[in-house]
Amino acid sequence: MSVPRGLVGKAQKRQSQQRRETSALCKTIRRRRKEGRGVARVGRAELRLQAQRSYRGWLKILTQTTGFSSSEPEPDNAEVNKIMDTGWGPGRATVQQRGFSDVSVVTEADRLNNLMRDRAVRDVLRGSDKQLVGWKYMTQRDARVRPEHRADDGRVFRVGQKRIRLPRAPRCRCFYLPVLKRKR
Repeated sequence: MSVPRGLVGKAQKRQSQQRRETSALCKTIRRRRKEGRGVARVGRAELRLQAQRSYRGWLKILTQTTGFSSSEPEPDNAEVNKIMDTGWGPGRATVQQRGFSDVSVVTEADRLNNLMRDRAVRDVLRGSDKQLVGWKYMTQRDARVRPEHRADDGRVFRVGQKRIRLPRAPRCRCFYLPVLKRKR
């Protein structure tokens, strides 16, 4: 029972790449707002594209580290829209309802990135000889990690056990990695 070899480093690089993509999206939204053009349509479309890129990125990382590939189709626009519309749970709003501030865009992009990673893990493991037994909570392990997040770093949540919902706070960079074991 372990996290696949090499996955931690690649996952941290993927998280950093996703941060750069999100920063570029925030710049686009600020520019459009300054020009007096609508941001809702471009913001939603860009978030959807970023979610699909995130899925492809995680799929590539998981394929490299586990040796398995997915035969599942990539989520289409309708599927990603459905995920985006779920928002943050009961009584919580989606980014479109909160407005397109940098913090809300970054937090929404992080939420979508986490959901796409979970989907990629599920797709890669379907039909493999490995079984998902849990999720390991990881931080970026740098000086900017919040103390309450650092306390949970390395904690493993079994499948079926309630996990900490990510992102935990605005600009949270924490993520989960799959913990696998061979099927007998």
